[in-house]
Amino acid sequence: AVRVTPRGTETRWVINADTAAIGAESYSWQYIGRGLTHLEYTHVNHITGTAAVSVAYEMLTARDPETMEGKHGFLFLYDLLTGSTKFKLGNSQNARSWVFLLLQLLHPHRRRPRVMSSILELAQLNLEVAASFPKFSLEDPKKTEEEKKKAEQEQQQQKGRRQQKKDGDQKQELNGKPGGPLDNLFTAIVQILEKAKEEGTLVLPSQLRGYARPPKHPKALEIPANKMPSGAQITKAPYDVVGHFPAISNFMCTERVLEPITVRELQTHAMLDDDLASKMAISPEEMGHFTSVPLQTGLDLDQFTVRLSRQDFGLAPVSEEVTFDVSRHVDAQSAVARDMQKRLDDDAKVFAGRENSSLKPKLKGLLDADLEGLVASGSQVDIQKAVDHLLHLRALLKQLKDKDSEYVTLAIPIVQRLANYVQLPFKIDTADAEQEDDTNRYTFFLRRYSEHETEMWLELLISSLMSSRAVEDWARLNPFVSPEVFQTGMRLVTGMLLKANRIGHINRIMEMCMDLVKMLRALAGDGPKPKLAGMVQKADALAGALLTGRHFVARDGPETYDPRFLVFEFTWNIMLRKEQVALVREFMSSLRSGKSLVKQMIMGAGKTTVVSPLLALMLADGDGLVMEVVPSPLLEFSRSVLRKIFSSVMHKRIYTFIFDRASEPGVSHVRKLQSAIQHGGIVVASSVAVKSVMLRLVEFLGHINDPTRHRPKQLEKDVTHMTQVIRLFQTGTLMMDEVDLILHPLKSELNFPVGARHDLDLAPFRWRLAIHLLDAVFAEERGGMSVPFKESTRAVTLLTSLKKAIQDGYECRAFQRSPHLVLLDPGFYHTHMKPILVDWLLLWLGDQQLGG
Repeated sequence: AVRVTPRGTETRWVINADTAAIGAESYSWQYIGRGLTHLEYTHVNHITGTAAVSVAYEMLTARDPETMEGKHGFLFLYDLLTGSTKFKLGNSQNARSWVFLLLQLLHPHRRRPRVMSSILELAQLNLEVAASFPKFSLEDPKKTEEEKKKAEQEQQQQKGRRQQKKDGDQKQELNGKPGGPLDNLFTAIVQILEKAKEEGTLVLPSQLRGYARPPKHPKALEIPANKMPSGAQITKAPYDVVGHFPAISNFMCTERVLEPITVRELQTHAMLDDDLASKMAISPEEMGHFTSVPLQTGLDLDQFTVRLSRQDFGLAPVSEEVTFDVSRHVDAQSAVARDMQKRLDDDAKVFAGRENSSLKPKLKGLLDADLEGLVASGSQVDIQKAVDHLLHLRALLKQLKDKDSEYVTLAIPIVQRLANYVQLPFKIDTADAEQEDDTNRYTFFLRRYSEHETEMWLELLISSLMSSRAVEDWARLNPFVSPEVFQTGMRLVTGMLLKANRIGHINRIMEMCMDLVKMLRALAGDGPKPKLAGMVQKADALAGALLTGRHFVARDGPETYDPRFLVFEFTWNIMLRKEQVALVREFMSSLRSGKSLVKQMIMGAGKTTVVSPLLALMLADGDGLVMEVVPSPLLEFSRSVLRKIFSSVMHKRIYTFIFDRASEPGVSHVRKLQSAIQHGGIVVASSVAVKSVMLRLVEFLGHINDPTRHRPKQLEKDVTHMTQVIRLFQTGTLMMDEVDLILHPLKSELNFPVGARHDLDLAPFRWRLAIHLLDAVFAEERGGMSVPFKESTRAVTLLTSLKKAIQDGYECRAFQRSPHLVLLDPGFYHTHMKPILVDWLLLWLGDQQLGG
């Protein structure tokens, strides 16, 4: 969370200059250093760049506000003004503006003695006078050279007992006793100010009593009595002066009807003329295309694509049998092995059924055989014919794209005007009984004109598609929108999204067309020839893109759709795949029935960027916690993906839950989760954080139940907070990405020992013995040992024998060198290496003085 420091009290010293320093007496500063008043002084030779900004940051964020007596108080600012401290910020070396800003950060009620603040204020307003101010020095100007030399010698003798700061800085607490440095400084400044005043060179601003306060905003708007019917009371407008917060209630709308937009509807409710209404209308036929294959509109797909089966390619049907049989193997008799074989058999049948019944999209004129013939013959005429065919397709796509772009360009202002439209009467008839409604319309319109009410903007209107309370959301920002206008506006928004999404889809296909054209032209050129496999892959991808359909529209009865799928497509400029839609619906169905579900997806299928965000959008409804748990290396990536998706149109807060063994449990962890539930946010956490919460609670409970251990007072509070976190976990929904890694019994192990600490059995011999044995093996690669036996002739002899054995193993292929020393033949180890390692082990046992 970002903490914004509240603005300090305005001192008004720029207008009301303090003149206390003019003619001030010595008692105004001689009490400094007595009682509770101490003046800190640390001379700084220079301050530049980030150091200057750091000073302001320290003064702004300090727990106790800086005062005139502090280290950044009077003397620090005075040194900046007089040049004793060299200053540079950017290209500026003038410290006056910086002192002006820093002075505002001092505590407004603790700028005493007044003589200090008065000196700085007068110096700011009279630069020529301030130029004659003396520089502050701890040295007494009246000292003789001999006294100064003696003082320097004393300082050198005390140098070892004092801690010196860098650059010769020296922190001291000064006082204002007569004859001291402060007394000399203030006396000289007061004399200079008095002289300037007498000469008339000291300029002071006019004394003002204070700022003029702006008038308060009215709590309610009143209708003048002369505009009201006779005998009626003055009525207050039913609108809060603060206005309504422009936000969507929720994203829980699961179904909307997809209907065409008629010309009559646009003329009646959107008040469009005949020409514009005909452009903005969407026919039932085109709306049907949007629900199936969007590119059917204005494009004869049968002219460019064809769907072929395996038989069309001359391929035999895929067999339903697994091509190998390991059922009689001795290792295939366990229950796990039999389950694996059954799964393979089932998968083979599913795969065979899918492949034998599927129809693969292909480009007419660029089938596999056609491309193979072009590559083999290199005929310029045939290649140019194929290029013209693709360019004709691209031209048709360009026409459809331009038409959709015009629609979107026109639809945006129409939708915004329609949503914010307030119908105003031409005049107010005081005898009309509906006077109050007319007056409220004018009041609302004028308040919006004066920016006391907000207008609905495009992003908000698109988000309202996903709201189950969209009518209330519109009425909250425009209470005079009619139900008919609302329905027309929602249909226009839906049509605009469908058209905008088709524009993005066409752009991708046009790029595919040009890629394939470039490959065909390269085939006819003199340069490197493209590979046949690459051309087939490009042609298949283009055919598949042309026939891409929309899969989240239900066609049994009225055509309905989940608007969250449509808005997600628009936000990411994608077309959701059939598998992705089916998987999201399967997850949601499983959750509604209270069951858990695990699914496997290949890399690139949209697990992290599509399925998980869609599930989070649908689940984070403000009634329960939604948490996405990922492995620690994926935490930053998953969080960035969610923040990118939910930062526009679909606004959701993304929280990060961080906890480990070193974390101190507190109420902040509970409040973060409660805030996520309240605002319908999504919590991202690593698996380590979730496990640590549970294990930390187990540790605390063990501490409480142990009567021999001291129980701190904070312990019970920590247990309460951890229990609250666990309960919030239990009432929420958990999404696990990379579940095979998170729940892996070995890869996901978290070492979290609890209880009193005890030495391990046989410590430290248990690991020293292993290190000793491994060092002998690694010595062959490193060329020497790391254990303390370098002076032992026996140890050197054993390592030489072991090195020869390993070299022999490489030659007879008993060992493998890459990626490191790998044993391939256990028999070679037992015969040639183990005897040597036994003698090497006896060497270590003898050194440990162990016998038996």
